[in-house]
Amino acid sequence: MTKIALLLLLSLLLAGNTAARNELEELEAAIDQDEYGYDDSKDAKWKEQASRVAPVSLDALMEMQIDHGPQGVVFYLDSKSIKVNEKDRITRYWLVAKSSGNIVSINFEMMRCSKRQFKQLAYAPPAKSGEIRMIEDPRWRRIRGRSMRDHHAEIADAYICAGSTPKSYEGVIASLKGNYDAFNPYSEFNDL
Repeated sequence: MTKIALLLLLSLLLAGNTAARNELEELEAAIDQDEYGYDDSKDAKWKEQASRVAPVSLDALMEMQIDHGPQGVVFYLDSKSIKVNEKDRITRYWLVAKSSGNIVSINFEMMRCSKRQFKQLAYAPPAKSGEIRMIEDPRWRRIRGRSMRDHHAEIADAYICAGSTPKSYEGVIASLKGNYDAFNPYSEFNDL
């Protein structure tokens, strides 16, 4: 008698599982048939906006605390050049590197937080900061991790980006002043 009850209980469970599986298959089929009518081909494709290169302002440099960059190099952002474009969501800025107190490089860069990429558009010779030279055919480059000693990873995580979203100009300035937690809700995940 208990064997019959056990078999009956088992068959009821299997029948319930089959019914649930059938409902799931119907739902997946409805989604596959695009029952909701959303056509993503009408979405605007991302396009980088044209931008002019801002002049370098060496009197507006703000130091960054970069722990994973090249040894003996201190990085600065030109606070007058920082621009956050709302259309393409790219942050543009002049990045200045100093070693032993002397400027060793001045680069105009763009950072795309959503893809963790950066691009160098122009540079200025350290001795002639007003002489801006454009890069021929600039390309997006992937930001590697901090363990690879890529200073761009730390610049993105601590100063320019809040996760995959660019910070506002005010957020970048606050980060440069050491108050980046208020503008980066994901900071506890980036500071590993």
